[in-house]
Amino acid sequence: MDYVDYLMMYKKVEPTEFVNEFNGFTFRKFDGSESDIKLWFDICRCGIIRDDETLESAYKTRLIEHIGYNPDTIYFVMENGVEIATVTALTEENGTGWLHMVTAKPEARGKGVAKYLVAIAEAAIYKYGMEKILLQTKEFRAVAIKAYLRAGYKPVLYTDEMEERWCKFLSEYGYSGIDAVDEDGNFIKKLN
Repeated sequence: MDYVDYLMMYKKVEPTEFVNEFNGFTFRKFDGSESDIKLWFDICRCGIIRDDETLESAYKTRLIEHIGYNPDTIYFVMENGVEIATVTALTEENGTGWLHMVTAKPEARGKGVAKYLVAIAEAAIYKYGMEKILLQTKEFRAVAIKAYLRAGYKPVLYTDEMEERWCKFLSEYGYSGIDAVDEDGNFIKKLN
């Protein structure tokens, strides 16, 4: 994967099972149909797919061409039977799972759906026998980063500039004493 300009986070895979219902939300697997591809695209356009991207190009470049792509690890979260959020779990042969394409429609935000999305992806990553989970994000997704920190994800210092970027973010949001690690989860230092 190309990490340039992204913050990265790490978590060791822990045994976990799929939870069928969480705070009134349920989930279902992506079925690969044209209607599910369009549904995935429409949800992802609510924050992580640019307005100038087409459905075909986004689906190809953001999913199919990714290492670890598996259509069986794309999920929708539903509220009252309506799909409101999506998450993809990429699973690489080297034992690395990735949280990927995590987003929700604006009307679903602030209801705890992010916690459920992460739990679903973590269950899939565990099911496929991965050893670690990585994710990449940008600072403007502060709500997501705070949710990942609450879920036990740690900042990864994979380039020289990452420490400064992480310290700035953590300071801005009042965090201190956060463990920073490398891509394998080895402790490097405490931040802030």
